[in-house]
Amino acid sequence: MKYNPNVIIAVFIVLLIFSGFYIYNQKSEVNQLQLLNHQTLNEKIDLSMVQEYRDAEINLNGKSLAGQLKVSDEKGNPVNFEEMIDGCKLILYFSEFNCDICLEDAFNNLNSQIDSIGYENVAVLIDAENKRFVKQYKTNHNIKYKCFEVEKKPDGIFSSSLPFFFIVEKEKARINSAYIPQKEKPEDTKRYLRKIISDYFS
Repeated sequence: MKYNPNVIIAVFIVLLIFSGFYIYNQKSEVNQLQLLNHQTLNEKIDLSMVQEYRDAEINLNGKSLAGQLKVSDEKGNPVNFEEMIDGCKLILYFSEFNCDICLEDAFNNLNSQIDSIGYENVAVLIDAENKRFVKQYKTNHNIKYKCFEVEKKPDGIFSSSLPFFFIVEKEKARINSAYIPQKEKPEDTKRYLRKIISDYFS
């Protein structure tokens, strides 16, 4: 029995086309599965980081600063921290080792709400080994808030790896409403600041 060569070629082409479609679909499914696994992994990492930050905030809240935190002004003069707090202050603490992007985001969010908070109700605590860092940072980044250098800090409270906001009231000198901002979640920082305004400055 003789086979028509044209038929054989046509069948072969059809098989190649179907084979190509099958391989393409298989690769597409694998890629989608890999993408889904990658997204799931990122979500797990993100949730883990968020939980780590929330746990750190809980640990910070209620910690006393009375007699333990020593600071100096931009000229290097010692300042009594408790006397610096006249009523209620929103504090942003950070270290010279924190990432610039994280700090820029924190300041941008703070600046967007400053009319409701008031410049007089904000202070910045900077933990730096270089004594000139505070003045240089304030000048280079056009910071309009009062900045203070941390000279002595309580053990286990301030971490050089995490900048954070907190509220301190004169009569208590304790950390309240601590919040660690995430540059990936600027809306969360804005919500935090709006809550601070509602609770303390309205």
